Amino acid sequence: MRLVSVLGDSISTFEGYNPEDYAVYYDKYMQDWNGLRNVEDTWWARVIRSLHARLCVNNSYSGSRVTGETFPAGASEERLRNLGTEENDPDLILIYMGLNDFAGGIDLVSSLDS
Repeated sequence: MRLVSVLGDSISTFEGYNPEDYAVYYDKYMQDWNGLRNVEDTWWARVIRSLHARLCVNNSYSGSRVTGETFPAGASEERLRNLGTEENDPDLILIYMGLNDFAGGIDLVSSLDS
């Protein structure tokens, strides 16, 4: 069975499925508020299920941006290094990020040049 990891921001978090001490948007309150009955209602669990795969790591951090070199930026070495486990590397990585960069007025062209 294929292993899938997720690299994301708040939209991809779900309490109990992210690394310890990571900021999570979908805690119990927000799950209820947004109509998520369980983890199977998340976009990423639906994709993984449709691929007949299983979750390796959900490395999503609420409020994180793609840009930046330090944690919790999606492009940081720490986030990228932790997409697998000691036993397994993912066969596929789903990435859903960028809204926080856009909302923060990040000029992606300038970010790519630096």
